[in-house]
Amino acid sequence: MTEQISTLRDAMAAVGRARELPDDAPTLTVGLASSFTPLHLQTFLHASVQVARPESRVVMLPGLYGALTESIGHVADQGPDLCAVLIEWSDLDPRLGLRESATARRAELDDIIATAQVRLARIRQGLEAVASACPVAVVLPTLELPYVYASPAGRVGVLEARLDLLVAEYAGSLLGVNGLRIVSLETAVSERDLQSDLRSGFPFTTARAAELAHAAAEALLPRPTMKGLITDLDDTLWRGLVGEIGPDAVTWDLESGTLVHGLYQQLLAEFSRRGVLIGVCSKNEPDVVARALARPDLLVDAGSLFPIEASWNSKSAAVDRILAAWNISAQDVVFVDDSDLELAEVSAAHPGITALKFPTQEPRAVGELLTRLGALFWRERLTAEDAVRVSSLRSAAALEQDRSQAEDPVQFLRGLDGQVLIDDHDLWDSVRAFELVNKTNQFNLNGHRVAEAEWHKRRTRPGAVGWSMTYGDRFGTLGAISVLTGVLDGGTLTLDTWVLSCRAFSRGIEHHVLAALIERYEPTRIRFDFVPTDRNGVVAQLMKSLGYTEGESVGVDVSQLDLGDTAAVHAVEFVSR
Repeated sequence: MTEQISTLRDAMAAVGRARELPDDAPTLTVGLASSFTPLHLQTFLHASVQVARPESRVVMLPGLYGALTESIGHVADQGPDLCAVLIEWSDLDPRLGLRESATARRAELDDIIATAQVRLARIRQGLEAVASACPVAVVLPTLELPYVYASPAGRVGVLEARLDLLVAEYAGSLLGVNGLRIVSLETAVSERDLQSDLRSGFPFTTARAAELAHAAAEALLPRPTMKGLITDLDDTLWRGLVGEIGPDAVTWDLESGTLVHGLYQQLLAEFSRRGVLIGVCSKNEPDVVARALARPDLLVDAGSLFPIEASWNSKSAAVDRILAAWNISAQDVVFVDDSDLELAEVSAAHPGITALKFPTQEPRAVGELLTRLGALFWRERLTAEDAVRVSSLRSAAALEQDRSQAEDPVQFLRGLDGQVLIDDHDLWDSVRAFELVNKTNQFNLNGHRVAEAEWHKRRTRPGAVGWSMTYGDRFGTLGAISVLTGVLDGGTLTLDTWVLSCRAFSRGIEHHVLAALIERYEPTRIRFDFVPTDRNGVVAQLMKSLGYTEGESVGVDVSQLDLGDTAAVHAVEFVSR
């Protein structure tokens, strides 16, 4: 996401830039449901989304003033692409609102809690309904309680504690609902604008409204998650120069005062569990590095580190080899080193890589680095493919080594005992499929990213086609590796999305997919919504082999399509439902 917009003037300017868009620019609708008139909050949210999606014309769909459940329903009926819902204490019980508390008698604690439980259950029904159609950012109560219920500064009252517990449990239950994102905000001292609350019902200061809008927009339009981390070793993964003091003398523990490196190792271990690729780039002797990484007290499993580049050559060249082994671009990778010189050298050779310094002598700065890394690699959900990512890369390296020695490429592929499993029923609710579409770059038909709302709408198109494919062979399983969507209209099958994981390249899977499409739907023509990008050269090669001429619509008459022997080397099976 972009920097937070902090003034109304800047927000209005950002909203106004939409007027410069062409008439045929896509529209992005954003619902905003609250029980109060949104005022500045709507302006800031409008601006935040507009800046994040400058190619689209953002249109706000406000809810209704009054009851939150009705406001959510009103927004849902308009079919937004994105939605933000703000829950405040008054939505749990009107007596917790500033206006109502000034005229109502102080309520019994149990009565308020009971009312809050009933209202939260109703709100949840509305949230689930909206989240089934589009992403929803939920902002839970942030305001301080009305003065009549407030506890003294530095103390926690019984009502406050019970409400906080109720909301915390509620948030935990919402995290299990697909499409819902819970916004986390620290309570700000200046969050309530008393005059605005009493005059118009809008409770927030301008600064707080800007903060809320920015956080909601970030939840709705999260930044792409990084795929790989390349780490230095000396004074980064551990303290000390392993080549000088030996593998047994480098440290990362509390007793040695070097626990910041242990914390870094623990974070890398967690990243590996999430499916992040972890590589090593070190100027050292390979055997010394191997002995140090074999230490049983290492907090990150050495088996999760792949590849390990240890030599005295330039680190930029080592990074190049790691990227090739991973088959991903530098833009998806973070490089961590304690040397400013090495960071500059790698950054110059690999534009787009995120190069971060490990400040080994500054514990506070290390804490800031670990926090930043956590944000760069944070994932909302884990999939089965995350657990096999590193092993599949190792198997790919072994496969390529065998391939280089094979005399007959087709015969080599036939000897893999590969199986392509096609699921044409369960695509639209698959987290992994949606991730593949929005994270794959090299084999991506057009580079288009698909919003969740659009993704859900595709299943309802007349003649909708949606497939996900998994693959495995004698080198191991790769899990879900390909997704395609399209429309069958008469004898023409149009594919508007097709991605294939880089882990599955060079196996002829794309040819098998085309052959299966022809067998299943019997089209007379296949049309590809192909758009060349600076990263999808693999698809461009495939299109060229199918007769693509730049500047023309890509279409292939099935009768003239020759997929060759490659389309018959693997077993292909459809998932039965």
